[in-house]
Amino acid sequence: MIHRFGPTLIEYKLKDEFCKKLLKVGKKLSTKYNAYLAGRIEGEFVYPEEQWIVDGLKPAFDYWITHSKHIFHPKTIQGLNFNSIWINRQKAGEYNPIHIHTNADLSFVLWLTLPKGLQKDVENWKNSHYAKAQCPGYTNFYYGEEYDLTQNYVYFNPVVNTILVFPAILRHDVQAFRCKGERTSVAGNVKIIWNP
Repeated sequence: MIHRFGPTLIEYKLKDEFCKKLLKVGKKLSTKYNAYLAGRIEGEFVYPEEQWIVDGLKPAFDYWITHSKHIFHPKTIQGLNFNSIWINRQKAGEYNPIHIHTNADLSFVLWLTLPKGLQKDVENWKNSHYAKAQCPGYTNFYYGEEYDLTQNYVYFNPVVNTILVFPAILRHDVQAFRCKGERTSVAGNVKIIWNP
């Protein structure tokens, strides 16, 4: 799915086997990454640079490139350099404030697990609040100013094994939730290597 509300933001389903391996490896990571991130999340750990991770993520980035050629024409892309990939093990009360990713051209978020009670949190919020974009556990993106007949935001109720690829300077946040359990996601940054 492509969301055209400003920058190209693509939603892509990755292979279950790859996501399971990413989660299994991610649960064993021990190198903290919090100092480099905006999140108010205790469990943030960096993955080692391994080719199988890049290979598993690449189809989503190829899809983004295919649907974004009109943006960078006549330049062409030679390749991608995945310069940081980390796991977020978000628990109740933790969140990511509005931020961008620096020193990158593209970024991504991939949801691996969701707490069993998260959907109930979302339903309770929708029944008692007007601001539907701030639902518990949602990832929200913001671009530009608010004007009539325009949409300057898009928000996502996370879906397991689904990745979003977006320009690194696109403002986004992750809302806190109340239920027990862990909302596990993998995120990362990519530099574009342009053809000379």
